[in-house]
Amino acid sequence: MAHKPSAAADLKKPVPAELEGLAQPHIDSFDFFLGQGLENVVEGVASVEVEHPITKHRHSFWLENAVIGRPTKDDASSGADRRLFPRECRETGSTYRAPLSVDVVWQAEGLMQTQRVTRKLGQIPIMVKSRACYLRHLRQDELVEQKEEANEFGGYFICNGNERIIRMLVQNRRHYIFALRRSAFHKRGPSFTDMATLLRCVRPDESSLTNRCHLLADGTAVFAITLRRAEFFIPAGILLKCFLDVSDKELFDMLVLGAAKVGELLLRENLFIHVEHPADKLQLGLQMLLKLYALANRQCCEDNPDAPTHHELLLPGHLLLKFMKDQLENCLDAATAQMKRDLEKAPELVNLTDEQYVQKACEKMFDVGQKVEYLLNTGNLLSKSGLDLSQATGFTVLAEKLNFHRVFCQWKFYNETIKSN
Repeated sequence: MAHKPSAAADLKKPVPAELEGLAQPHIDSFDFFLGQGLENVVEGVASVEVEHPITKHRHSFWLENAVIGRPTKDDASSGADRRLFPRECRETGSTYRAPLSVDVVWQAEGLMQTQRVTRKLGQIPIMVKSRACYLRHLRQDELVEQKEEANEFGGYFICNGNERIIRMLVQNRRHYIFALRRSAFHKRGPSFTDMATLLRCVRPDESSLTNRCHLLADGTAVFAITLRRAEFFIPAGILLKCFLDVSDKELFDMLVLGAAKVGELLLRENLFIHVEHPADKLQLGLQMLLKLYALANRQCCEDNPDAPTHHELLLPGHLLLKFMKDQLENCLDAATAQMKRDLEKAPELVNLTDEQYVQKACEKMFDVGQKVEYLLNTGNLLSKSGLDLSQATGFTVLAEKLNFHRVFCQWKFYNETIKSN
């Protein structure tokens, strides 16, 4: 008679790949957020300069070494296991999270030496089964030992004991020039036509900005630039001259004959942010104009923004990268703004080379972890810039864990959405 393996022996194996694959895009994006993505964000946060009115020395402040740790128990006794597991957060109604720290670095003008202080910016919620989670790589029997589901595949957050999922949002395909006709474009002004070209630009840290080029009734064109949710329109001829000191005739030749010119960098933070060299920005602006006039002359078809080939998905880790960069910029601005206020009131008492003073000024940095947790709990995005997103609410949903089959169907739907896009 053949020996039948025990149930315990059946569990001494990893979670089936078919199940783990359901949440793998979520987990991979969050792993990227914890590693290379966070490094890209810190590199992308611009430095801030502060000038001392008495010494006239300028000091540059920037951020380095942003690190998110692993969940630990704050009240664990000496020698006890300090690891915090998701099950404990569900039972206690707490958040499964880990500390965020960042170095504030500054340097006086003309000096090679830098100074730094480390600042803690709260606790960031951790995705279950990500590389910061202790359930990663556990076998089914080890998951059961931790009082988790044997088929736990993660991909969600635990906030105040509730399991929350970041929804995947459909966005325009990056770095592709769309030729569009929209009656809503007429509302921009009395001379605006229904034709425009659109380009969504994305940096390595996943921060993005959408630029548009509108055709006017007199045949000229204007570029639309968005600053803190407000739109500004700049004539195309003036904008292109900002990159290079050229005449109108030279600009015309570049449009008609395609001659290449190298320009100086301008509007780095608001126009074609995914390219660095001025010549590339100039040529990209010309390509938007060429496609716009081709649309007006019926030399090209209108692009269909609803076609799957023109879509991409905003993954959870990428959304958090956008939000994290916005919050870190606000933190650095808050600290340097406090220094500037102190310099206005009593400059003789301010020493920008004193680590204790800078440490005190950095206390104005707010708790980034609370901001992220609010986003996950409510699904509402709090940002002055809007992060180049078409919505400000509905980013998260409650995981339907009434039974395993409902969970499976929910994640299967997300997975099929990825394949269809």
